[in-house]
Amino acid sequence: MRFFRPDNWTEKAYYRIRTAFNASSDRFERAVRFIYLNRFGCNGVYRVNANGEMNTPYGHPKSMPGFP
Repeated sequence: MRFFRPDNWTEKAYYRIRTAFNASSDRFERAVRFIYLNRFGCNGVYRVNANGEMNTPYGHPKSMPGFP
């Protein structure tokens, strides 16, 4: 899946991908999703809740974040 494209530049897409990230146990899939979540999340923060799930909110980027 390509994450850095206009249809994934929405709050709804961010939370869908974050949910998939939290549900996945595959290390490769989590690593790929993490890059997207880090760029589109609030200020590049990685935050987890008491259950160990990522819960960083959507960052509302003003321009399309670049792929590293």
